[in-house]
Amino acid sequence: MEFISTALLKLGKMLEHLKSPDGSQMQNNQGLDNQQANLIEIGWLAGMIDGEGSFILRKRQSEKQKQIQAMVCWTNTDKNIVDKFREILNKAGIRYYVMTKRRSGSHLGKKPRTDIQIYRYRELNKLLDLIKPYLASKKEKVEIIHQFVKSRIKQLKLNEMTGKYNGIKMTNRERFYTSEQIELYEKFQSLRKPQRA
Repeated sequence: MEFISTALLKLGKMLEHLKSPDGSQMQNNQGLDNQQANLIEIGWLAGMIDGEGSFILRKRQSEKQKQIQAMVCWTNTDKNIVDKFREILNKAGIRYYVMTKRRSGSHLGKKPRTDIQIYRYRELNKLLDLIKPYLASKKEKVEIIHQFVKSRIKQLKLNEMTGKYNGIKMTNRERFYTSEQIELYEKFQSLRKPQRA
């Protein structure tokens, strides 16, 4: 995997032209603010997540409440690739959580592993809007997660305007999911189960 990641990084640097999903052609770094991610960088980011990342929609339970959590996770051990990945997220204005783990036990002596997670609804929405047109292998899962995220954003905006959700105080809003959100969660879970012939 590390060899593939390094090759993708080199390929991204060598490309001079890239067609956007709508077929228009854009030159690398021309006509773009250096502080914003360009099409090559967004395509590279999408490829890294599609190939080495995970799209997650899971139930999470704490002492206080049950939640359905949407998340994009990506892991790598190559510092240059991790730095490039983070640089593109920063340029795109996407906030993320990062954790670098030193190896121990049977992995002692190997390079530290960096995990990047994006799980806030608005950040996920921004990321998925950017990378969805470039994905190849996980489109169906991503579409379900994106619908779930947009539905939650809409619901939480309504909560903020009224101060309540279905008559319940805002402090407990995370416990409540619409029937659409539950259906999306169940549909996502069905994709994870192996299909019988």
